[in-house]
Amino acid sequence: RGSSLTAAQWSRPLVLVAAAAASVLFRPEAIAADLLWVIALVINGMPHGAFDVAVVRDQARTAGRHGAATTAFIYTLMTAIAAACFIFWPSASVMMFLALSAHHFGVSDCVWTRGRAVGSFSNHIVGLSHGVVVLTVPFIVATAEAWSPFIKIAQAAGGTFDVDPSFTRSAAATLLTLAVIVQLVVSVYRRADPRVIEQAGVLIGAALLALVAPPLLAIGVYFLVVHALGHCARADARYRRTRSPGLMNALQVHWQAAPLSIPSIGIVGIIAATVFGSIGPSSLTSAFLLFCVVGTLPHHLLWLSTFGPLRSIP
Repeated sequence: RGSSLTAAQWSRPLVLVAAAAASVLFRPEAIAADLLWVIALVINGMPHGAFDVAVVRDQARTAGRHGAATTAFIYTLMTAIAAACFIFWPSASVMMFLALSAHHFGVSDCVWTRGRAVGSFSNHIVGLSHGVVVLTVPFIVATAEAWSPFIKIAQAAGGTFDVDPSFTRSAAATLLTLAVIVQLVVSVYRRADPRVIEQAGVLIGAALLALVAPPLLAIGVYFLVVHALGHCARADARYRRTRSPGLMNALQVHWQAAPLSIPSIGIVGIIAATVFGSIGPSSLTSAFLLFCVVGTLPHHLLWLSTFGPLRSIP
């Protein structure tokens, strides 16, 4: 906490607002969203999750081989459980993924919860409200388009979706209202903290972008610029925030994540070719999202210190 915001803190809301302005001016096609998610495979998106391997590797030095092996086993087990759930209950798994993503985005990106263990119920609610704001606006503004990629993923595993647009908008609007109330209460309580500006700016920027851009593009920009880049800039394999977040730290994360990110990208390519029929941008985007449906649960639990000797979230 400081008396004013840093350039990095200003940059996140500004990028979201700039993306919204660009969407109004250029009216991007669906291919733009697909290309963004393809970029995320290599830059920030996949590496920020693959950095999990560095955490487990670091435990071999700090917690001993037994501690590292325990975490690696549980991580693999959670992945297997998520994969099995997707195979047998694809539609329910996609729904749970959206809920989990709201919580993961929230506790990782909200200025009040990022960078420390989220141990209290109130912290979880504050963090979740952040993620709810980010994810509900696209479903209110462009309901059918927002559901489309997730229906496609569920159908790839034999699932079915019976989407009621009216119910979706009503439910999303209710959740959004509650989330905004939570954020306003926290902002009033912390009004003397300059980070209130950053928090409001990110949420307003994300909402503006969702109002004018295709849903997959709006969520993709947030995921790539705010969530994944923020994780890469702050992540430290030793379960705490780095003291010097920035570009060099992000590059180091990419390097340390390579042993897991490279094979993961290969898996996404295989899924695109075998499940979605090609290696084009649209198929790779769907394959990446399917990969996230399976991989988000262990990644989220790892950084929430839910299991093993992990102690904090970056």
